[in-house]
Amino acid sequence: MTQGRRSISDYASALTAKTDPAHSLFSRRAVWAAAAAVLVFAALLFTLPDVTNNPRPLAEYGEKTLFTAFGGRSPRTLDPQRSYSSDETAYTYSIYEPPYQYAYLKRPYELEPRTVEKVAEPKYFDKSGKELPADADPEAVAESRYVLKIRRGIFYAPHPAFAKDEKGAFRYHHLDADLAARVRSPFDLPEAGTRELTAADYANGIRRIASPQVVSPIYGTMSSRIVGFPDFKKRLDAKWRAMREAGASEETFFDLMAEPLEGVQVIDDHTLEIRIHGKDPQFAYWLAMTFFAPMPQEAERFYAQAGLRANNVSLDTWPVGTGAFRMQTFRENRLHVLERNPLYKHGFYPCTGEPDDEKKGLLKDCGKPLPLVDRVVFEPASRQKITQSPETK
Repeated sequence: MTQGRRSISDYASALTAKTDPAHSLFSRRAVWAAAAAVLVFAALLFTLPDVTNNPRPLAEYGEKTLFTAFGGRSPRTLDPQRSYSSDETAYTYSIYEPPYQYAYLKRPYELEPRTVEKVAEPKYFDKSGKELPADADPEAVAESRYVLKIRRGIFYAPHPAFAKDEKGAFRYHHLDADLAARVRSPFDLPEAGTRELTAADYANGIRRIASPQVVSPIYGTMSSRIVGFPDFKKRLDAKWRAMREAGASEETFFDLMAEPLEGVQVIDDHTLEIRIHGKDPQFAYWLAMTFFAPMPQEAERFYAQAGLRANNVSLDTWPVGTGAFRMQTFRENRLHVLERNPLYKHGFYPCTGEPDDEKKGLLKDCGKPLPLVDRVVFEPASRQKITQSPETK
């Protein structure tokens, strides 16, 4: 017999060579049918994916990606001084960084520094300006002062708003109308820049709470707390009204830092002082909310350009922050993708928590740089449903 690979016909001939009635069922026709079935099955193994009801290409699972869902609509706004809906926090707290945060594993909840060197101990003063002890009677305290020391070396995620030309001028703050009309994402523009986080960014963010252009939902609460806030807002309202009457659009850049605010002072590039009325232990917890996130004026100037908002390119959809992620893709009501901020270096997984956290494995990532994933993909809940066959429904 010739050695080598045997064909299907060879196996068929061998199987049908027996003429015993006990083997009559092994007819040539049956063997050929069986051989054809084997070929079809083998072809399917090579052409079908391992899981035929997978909602996405298998290659995507090789990446360090978290897939999750959002509700029936995209976030209404991702502007930190305006956003307050719970379904927006997955984005805003991943991109923006208020001064404080909560210790992730500790209970009861405990504040810890996020972008500042430490959680500030407020100093108390009476009506005459005399400093009082930390345990002073609340009735004697006329004012509390919080001095925040911003950590050095924190940078914004790369964004075209910071890009400069060879002369040091902002490259994309004066887009012509035709180019602006073609921009569907800030990253359609070829260059991006960055800069270090400063105290002025936080001062500008706090001012935005009182801005008639922003209309923050917490102004009413803060108006009775931050020293000078009501008068500051009155001046802003008058100035904005005059600008609109002179023909300014709703998107026009409004320079809030040009107006002094008694209760928010930039001491130097990395020091901010906030003054509030009375003694309010709860105020520190506001500093862990994105209402008190920094806002670089470069971002405001960039998004103030005519034509960008018409394409849904604004702070509502494309945030600018120093957090672990930045927005990579925003397709309204269809897809949102956060990607790792390549300049984020100051976040680490916690090493302390509750007594049982180590047994539960919650501390096994102690000290690892954050984030632990490279991307977060948000899709409508309906898109994430795995298709079922009729018999399994």
